[in-house]
Amino acid sequence: MVFADRIAEAGRSLTSASSVDSVRAYEAQGALSYWSGFSLVLPRELGFVGRIAWSPEDVFNKALNVGYGVLRSRVWSAVLSANLDPFVGFLHLPRGRHMCLVSDLMEEFRPGVVDRTIMMLAVEKAEALLDERLFERNVVSAVVQTLQRKDRFFERAVVEQARRLASYLRGEVGRYVGFRMRW
Repeated sequence: MVFADRIAEAGRSLTSASSVDSVRAYEAQGALSYWSGFSLVLPRELGFVGRIAWSPEDVFNKALNVGYGVLRSRVWSAVLSANLDPFVGFLHLPRGRHMCLVSDLMEEFRPGVVDRTIMMLAVEKAEALLDERLFERNVVSAVVQTLQRKDRFFERAVVEQARRLASYLRGEVGRYVGFRMRW
């Protein structure tokens, strides 16, 4: 079974999920295949063997963390502007002052805003990630450019999704429709 098939199977399994824990387990299965696919296309000198969120040693995981930080700030702003509590979420577990709702809403945008952007940077300009002096500036610049592309598609979508969630939680609409885009 190829990676795309495994990801699709994990997605189909979500319809039978009976708890938040089972949703998390199916998401983890899909994520394992997703990141395994990434490892096939990235330059070897980046040292990526899989997703490591906490204290990664390789430059690609570090770049993802920086990119997610940029996205987190945009989502946090949208959540606040929609009058939502950033600390009360659905899928992410509360720990300390973790903004669970911000993390939940970020999930919809990680692939299009950060993952694809950092992958393209790594494939087309690996030296931009390997230059320690310019690493952070290169990553932040690439993610901000994606967010602020000419039509501002992603920036508007982040704000719109926060508003959609607020409308759903207030009972103004019958269901929440997540953001989706083609890779």
